Amino acid sequence: MVAADIPACVAVLRGHGPGHDVDEWLARFQRDVDSSEKHPVVAALAGAIVGYARTMPFEVEPGWPANVAPAGYYLLGLVVDLQHRRRGIGTLLTTERLRWLQGRAVEVWYYTHRTNTASQHMHEQLGFARVTDDFWFPGMGDDHGEVLYRLPLSPA
Repeated sequence: MVAADIPACVAVLRGHGPGHDVDEWLARFQRDVDSSEKHPVVAALAGAIVGYARTMPFEVEPGWPANVAPAGYYLLGLVVDLQHRRRGIGTLLTTERLRWLQGRAVEVWYYTHRTNTASQHMHEQLGFARVTDDFWFPGMGDDHGEVLYRLPLSPA
């Protein structure tokens, strides 16, 4: 992802579901692009962005709940345009992020809602193992329906 991709990524996100604050996401994507510790990626078909995915480090802060998710790198925000799903785009975006993390981390984390079985299946095929559904992560959904997965990475 580069700065010029950001408006198209926001459009993909808005197509995923209404109610997203455009200004917030424009700023969030810009922070991702500007950071050397994050690796936002896009998927394009015929020059049009049809998906994006984000990677970020997470640090635990004092005072957070005892069941806070572990510190480390997280795969977040994998979104593929509805018309282009189930074609391997999510797997390509995820494998690119895993490639980037190689040598930067010894493990990578991912979470999703327990009803998102397609995402769970894809990540399990890539070697992720389910860890728990009793954890807290900042900004996580109010229904606490997420499940946490972990993938150990091979040394570079």
